[in-house]
Amino acid sequence: MLEDSAHPSDRLLLPRWIAERIRHFNYQVIDWIDLSLKSSQAPESVFKISTEDIEKIREPASDKAKLLATSFLMVEPTLSKVEDWEALIDARTTTQISSLTDACPSLGQVTRATFYYQNKAYISLLIEVLNMSFVAAPICGISLDVARFLLQVPQHRLESAIARSAFPLFRWRITVPLFWHDLSTGTLKGESLMHYLMRGSPVRIDDLPAAELIGDRGFTRLQAETYADFFLRLGARASTVSESFHMTATAARSAYKRIHDESSPVGKKPTSVAWYVESSRNRMHATVFTWLYRAALGAGANAPEAHIAAYALYRRQFGGDFVLALERACSLTRTMATDSTLAVVACRSCGTPYIIANNDTKVELPNRYHCPVCTNTLNHGRGRAKGKIDKTDPS
Repeated sequence: MLEDSAHPSDRLLLPRWIAERIRHFNYQVIDWIDLSLKSSQAPESVFKISTEDIEKIREPASDKAKLLATSFLMVEPTLSKVEDWEALIDARTTTQISSLTDACPSLGQVTRATFYYQNKAYISLLIEVLNMSFVAAPICGISLDVARFLLQVPQHRLESAIARSAFPLFRWRITVPLFWHDLSTGTLKGESLMHYLMRGSPVRIDDLPAAELIGDRGFTRLQAETYADFFLRLGARASTVSESFHMTATAARSAYKRIHDESSPVGKKPTSVAWYVESSRNRMHATVFTWLYRAALGAGANAPEAHIAAYALYRRQFGGDFVLALERACSLTRTMATDSTLAVVACRSCGTPYIIANNDTKVELPNRYHCPVCTNTLNHGRGRAKGKIDKTDPS
């Protein structure tokens, strides 16, 4: 497991300045890759993107801002396995390292220096994100094993390895042809971008832990107060916070009133299992949240921490277009941890894992399931989540 946080608020929210650094790097690295390709410093086979692809990003019809101004890095490491990183750190070679080295022509002093500074900027950002977020692995497009390894490598050894590298340590993250079609025709939506990121991610929902409930572990008073505050700011009702973190109903209602300047909603909580699969958009949002939530659990977060880290990133990514309220997100994780009315299966066309129904009212067969992107149904049934969200950015 990744190292435990020193304070219960550590690694819960991606700091705003880190999110801005990610966005800046996404814009900057595209220009650097384009220059490298045109000057033959490294081939397309290494970067996994061509100059023609880069022109599609720059075309007026493409949604460049939606693509590059995301909270997710749009490049991933060229070394995807722990054994490759171990070899790089120890000044050894592997098949992948040899392949990357052979693919790049002999580097002059100036070219090698540009590689070094770009690699260093990338790895520095990668390590910062890993240290500051439970959902760093999906953000960076790396496996949880690689995340664990990089976090325990001493900085001086990592910098020495970067200095020895004669190839780029990063490449473009999405290589699916349909992605480039969506981008160039201006039809790339926030949901479809998340689909492509999930599709190519080594962090898969069906390989991650699921069975943990908010009350499974004991909390200190500081932890309970911290988690309660975050839950309220992200839209949880006072009654939910009171039940989850052993806070009195009066204290929870008072905290809600202080944060939102109005009384907490009352009434029946969302419990419909059918909601998560009643439209392609609902299914997509529920799946994205589950992907982030389970990734956080796999990174060492407890259930409250995983809910906070995953939901905050989900909200930041979709902004005003979110459809999954925190109350419903909590109901989703509780349902999937305690019964089998919902399941996760891979799309038969593209292999991306999605949530499917497996209950009395609706059964979707795993061997026949095709995802919303492959069936081109993603833009049907658009809706808006209900729920109070604190307008003050907690990061």
